Amino acid sequence: MAAGLAGLLMLAGPALAAPAAALALTVAGTLLVIGSLVTWVSPRVPAGTLAAGIAVIQCALWPPGTVGLAVEGLLILGYLLLLDGPAPIGAAMAGRWLRGQVPAAIAGLAGTGAVLVALAAPSTASPWLVLAGLAAAVAAYVIAVPRLPRRLRQPRRPGRS
Repeated sequence: MAAGLAGLLMLAGPALAAPAAALALTVAGTLLVIGSLVTWVSPRVPAGTLAAGIAVIQCALWPPGTVGLAVEGLLILGYLLLLDGPAPIGAAMAGRWLRGQVPAAIAGLAGTGAVLVALAAPSTASPWLVLAGLAAAVAAYVIAVPRLPRRLRQPRRPGRS
């Protein structure tokens, strides 16, 4: 339920900055958010990813401003993290799963803060600023992507132990 709320908020922000003609994108995104929550939708259909993509497209076409983009990025991160959460489980397991998501949330907050600071700085084209932003994005990706256990990294070949 929390993933659905985050998904709808994710689409509402850019929709407020978009013209009325962009309503079709918002409706399509809303349908994809609902589809991502329904259990009978095929796992091959990346409805949640497509819904987040629609929000990104809306922000690219009709930017809601610097702070709006920062909030939008955090909503997209929250939606995708919540969507990838485990099935309904007990409170202890849910707490453990949420604690496991802390690195991704911290990386998202750090990236958002870095972008806000970079946008608040005087607009001089500094290659060092671009390099720092790229390094922050790579660090956020490395922290946020879960590491696979060693046994899952390479597929086992039949007939070998």
